[in-house]
Amino acid sequence: MFLNNTCLYVFLENSCRNQNTWNKFASHNTDLYRLLFLQYQVTHTMLAFLKRKIKEKQKSYQSEATEATEAESTKGMTISKKYLEVLRSSFEISNFRGVDNLSKKKKKVIKALENKMQKLHNDTDSKNTKFDDIIALAVAYYNVGQLYTEFTENNKLHTAINTFLTCLRLLGGKELDRKAILTSVGALNELSLVTHKLQNVENAFLHLNAALELYIKYTKDNYLEPINIATIVGIEQKVSDSRIILDNLHITTLHDIGTHYYIHPKDKHEFVTYLHNILKKELSTVLIKGKQITQFECLDWALTLVDISRYFVINNRFIEGRNHLATADYIMFRFSEDVLKYINKENCSEYHNVRISYNYVRAYITKFWGSYGTSLLRYWIERFQKEDKSCKVDESKSKQESEEELTHLIYCEKELQLFNRITELCILNFTDAKSVFIKSLRCLDGAKRYFCPESDIQSYVLISLDISRAYKYLASFEQERKKQIKLHKRRIENLEDISEKLHLATDENGNLNMQRQVWFELTTSCSTVMDLLAEDTYGIVPSEDIKKEFERYAQISRTSIDLYVNTR
Repeated sequence: MFLNNTCLYVFLENSCRNQNTWNKFASHNTDLYRLLFLQYQVTHTMLAFLKRKIKEKQKSYQSEATEATEAESTKGMTISKKYLEVLRSSFEISNFRGVDNLSKKKKKVIKALENKMQKLHNDTDSKNTKFDDIIALAVAYYNVGQLYTEFTENNKLHTAINTFLTCLRLLGGKELDRKAILTSVGALNELSLVTHKLQNVENAFLHLNAALELYIKYTKDNYLEPINIATIVGIEQKVSDSRIILDNLHITTLHDIGTHYYIHPKDKHEFVTYLHNILKKELSTVLIKGKQITQFECLDWALTLVDISRYFVINNRFIEGRNHLATADYIMFRFSEDVLKYINKENCSEYHNVRISYNYVRAYITKFWGSYGTSLLRYWIERFQKEDKSCKVDESKSKQESEEELTHLIYCEKELQLFNRITELCILNFTDAKSVFIKSLRCLDGAKRYFCPESDIQSYVLISLDISRAYKYLASFEQERKKQIKLHKRRIENLEDISEKLHLATDENGNLNMQRQVWFELTTSCSTVMDLLAEDTYGIVPSEDIKKEFERYAQISRTSIDLYVNTR
């Protein structure tokens, strides 16, 4: 049985927002569907971990007396009549959001308000306008801008961008004021959303990064409760606590950054630092004090550590990457000791479900250990190609980056060393490379047995592609041509197996991008084998067996390149 995971994820995304739908799904839940649901959870784990921490913080708000802070929030806000009128009107037209076709009357109301806002904006350029009036006008621009985010037409989206930019310019230099912080973070979130719709991904991420930075700076110490301008003009909202509103805006920021991170983690240093600092506080109680941990903490921490390791590995910072993976393994060891041992095995359903989660996360970590080793092989091949064989320089550089950019997450270093599945950092010869290769292959083969094509074809293919690359990189360290040929042949066998599995698993929606990747790698690997065979028979007449091999690999290459070129 082959399933299209993307379709299932869409179903799960909708189901998890609707309890009735989810209950129907759960009532028919099989082990296969549990696994697929776990896959869905993994792609949202960092966000789940962060949301849990924020929600825990929000619980403390409810235990505090808020009447005094609310009274203090509104005290001192003096908004001029004409600015207050525009502000109230902007909240009124926010009810137009979600309306597909605005009536002429509503469009006229919006236009009239925009004209008033423009006039007041011109006044702020020429007069000594009060700060509270500027705040009111900025909020009005923010409210109007949100109307335009609903549209798909480029001209409307550009209007939204200009409106949010005007809002932020009005708040320029005062973004961290308690009267401005909610609007500042909200406007940056919306600006990112609209910019992304216009396919400007780089700028979209820059706006999110700015929103993250503002939140971190504002909430760094014992911060003042933000002032919610809506309450000042008597607008009722579902959430009245301004701290919760700020946190919810922050969750939106994190959700969108997380989406960017999963696609391209390389340049997400601020986000990774933020995650690291939160994990540092969380894990200190476990790694130093030996605190007993819960099931959800374990899984969230372990998966988040693995996701953070991707950033380090892709940036060739293998010390941090390895330490995060080792810490994830240690957390799962603690999961086994603190959770699994104490579950009543007589309750088969509970134990079975927890065991499924445990096995999945262990396999997920194992998969990334294999990828880590493959990336390490690739890195040192590139270093040799640049004729820079200095191990000492690389290690000191990585340690310097650790100390300057991130405080080490590793507290119990001696304990965590037991969980380093790949101990090498420097690969200077074939012996080093083979050691890393064997350890990587052991991890990848283990993960491959778990992520079988019947339940998760995408993970199976990605693991298999890592295996293919591991053979490729090891062959680059091998000096004997015949052994090089043998390694590349093993690579081709692996790729042919992937191609066959993909062919069986692909429906009309398919996994075409992965298929094209496999065809491309088959073409290049066959070309490499033929080139090595030609070198091996240079100056002599090839035997019939060699000629047959040439023909076989030429045929595989022709077929693969035809499929790659003609299938889109």
